[in-house]
Amino acid sequence: MNSFGTSMWSLTPHDFDSLAAGAALLGSGGGGDGRIGQNLLSIVPPETSVAVVPADELPDDASVVHVGTVGSPDVVSERLLDPADFARAAETVAELVGRDVDVIGCIEIGGLNALISVLVSAHIGVPIVDGDLMGRAFPRIHMTLLSAHGRECAPLSLVSPSRDVAVLKDGSPRRLEAMLSAVVSSMGGAAALAVYPVLGEELQQIGMGPSLSHCLDIGRAFRRNVHSKTTELIDFIGGQLVAEGAIEEVRNGNLSSLTVVNDLRRSAARIDFMDEFLAVTVDGAPVASTPEIIIVLDRTTNRPLRCNEVTRGLSVVVSTLPNIHEWPEGALSLVGPEAFGMDVGEC
Repeated sequence: MNSFGTSMWSLTPHDFDSLAAGAALLGSGGGGDGRIGQNLLSIVPPETSVAVVPADELPDDASVVHVGTVGSPDVVSERLLDPADFARAAETVAELVGRDVDVIGCIEIGGLNALISVLVSAHIGVPIVDGDLMGRAFPRIHMTLLSAHGRECAPLSLVSPSRDVAVLKDGSPRRLEAMLSAVVSSMGGAAALAVYPVLGEELQQIGMGPSLSHCLDIGRAFRRNVHSKTTELIDFIGGQLVAEGAIEEVRNGNLSSLTVVNDLRRSAARIDFMDEFLAVTVDGAPVASTPEIIIVLDRTTNRPLRCNEVTRGLSVVVSTLPNIHEWPEGALSLVGPEAFGMDVGEC
């Protein structure tokens, strides 16, 4: 393998709280509880330095394996995650394709998995890619830039908290999702995942933005200005204000929604969501939709809310954040509203 580029930088434990803050925002209401990742990262020695490599400076022959946790958020919050399980999963996948693990990749920059990838990189002692495969959080492992460019996610490996190892070598996205769900269920509802073993040259060509850097930057801006007025905080993190007011209604179902009514009742915004916030309309007009990042901040605390935390009566601000990645033409069928059975029209 060739040497890494000159733009490589280092991530240290001093950065972890800001990284967690950014990941909570980029989760778009999903991605699991990042506080679990923060607790896990607290075991990393303070002198640790994690090398971060821009995707476009990866050596062509660098072997990259992407890691994350998969399963029920409730189970993940109750069962201790072990970085050794993720390392074993990554090494298993690398062996299947006849390579070592040179670099760790992040499946999704939103929520818990952004922190898991850093934890695994520190544990193994290899660099991490300054990028991710989703640019936010998504519920399915094929909702990625690599899939949008025709790359299969298999082979993949799962490691349970009991150290059981399962391998899925190939299959269509739909069948892999079904098998993945069944295996994770048999493992107690959560597991360490390694997926998308690729070479550096593949990540150079897919429009991957520097999402780890971006996550850290907006996390730092958020923490510096967390006591500002919420609408001003949105400006500091580079967001675009969509609506502010009280949550008047929450409807739960396969596709859930919440309605935010403007303080002066001049307009109403509806946010549709499943595991993540997916689309916003204001007075019936489409404003934003996935893969755009939609965030809902509690105006009392300025804390970003997850989808399972929105309740009637909360005073909130709704905002969007810019896309991190360049999604190819046709990707909306994979990560846009239609992938969730929605038709929101033109934004």
